[in-house]
Amino acid sequence: MRWLEHCIAGSDPILCRVFEGCIWERKAALEKDLKESLRRVLRAEIPATRYSATSAAGRFAVQPRLPSRRLHADGAGFQSLVAEARCEIARQLRAQTKISLSLVAAVLKYSEPSAFTRWSEQPPSAWRASHVRTSA
Repeated sequence: MRWLEHCIAGSDPILCRVFEGCIWERKAALEKDLKESLRRVLRAEIPATRYSATSAAGRFAVQPRLPSRRLHADGAGFQSLVAEARCEIARQLRAQTKISLSLVAAVLKYSEPSAFTRWSEQPPSAWRASHVRTSA
């Protein structure tokens, strides 16, 4: 975070200290629970983009290897979090919408709709029938 050490002409030193404090608080919170922070970001961004450990590091403004090291220390891997997030999104879309399985697979960038059967261990129609929310 060397950029925080540079002085900016005309800057307000009080605001600088306030913003520095906010940055350090966010960094500490991120380091405390990187896995959960990554899960939130993945759930929000997976449908829009392919996500990598490098892009995650950039998103959180940390060194590229930090997410992988932290996840490994927690007994997890980046790709397993990505797979978990994709599966969660697919299940939510299948349970709460009438979107076709092929469209869900396309949105989540799966090569084929049969991937759903691999994670749900049952045919898509059976899974949807057992997980559809009933109206009260």
